Amino acid sequence: GNLSEVPDGERIIRNLNYISLGMRPDQSQFVVAMHHYDRLDIYDNKGELMSSKRHPNLYKEYDALSIVDPEKGLKNVMGFYKSIDVTNDYIFAVYQKKTMDEMISDAPSTTEVRVFDWQGNPKILLKCKENLSSIAVDIVRGQLYGYDSDKERFVRYDISEIIK
Repeated sequence: GNLSEVPDGERIIRNLNYISLGMRPDQSQFVVAMHHYDRLDIYDNKGELMSSKRHPNLYKEYDALSIVDPEKGLKNVMGFYKSIDVTNDYIFAVYQKKTMDEMISDAPSTTEVRVFDWQGNPKILLKCKENLSSIAVDIVRGQLYGYDSDKERFVRYDISEIIK
């Protein structure tokens, strides 16, 4: 709300629209994970919303007057879903509940990889000691690969036992 009262608010507020998009390999469904909202939506291949997972307290609409500084851009905004990868059975979502200050901080950070089925049901929670910014899943070999932004390196996790 209040976007019309913020100078250059339309341009600045577009930063809240970042998402990660995944298509189920059989092309029957799509998933949208929102970067600045605690929200993950699943659509069918016709674009109809099938499921929406939102945190009951963290998901909210932002008030433009409280999150936009015309000189510095966004403030008081949270970061949630950073990236996703999908298989026919699962949605793997990199999740970090962080403020803008925490996102730009040099302090070491951890990550969760939330795993959902295609109905949006939570299945697995992987707690990673690295600050993953992106992932790739090899379901055949049972491996999850990630990029650790803090240490600027690739990491690999054996997930074969948990995705049986």
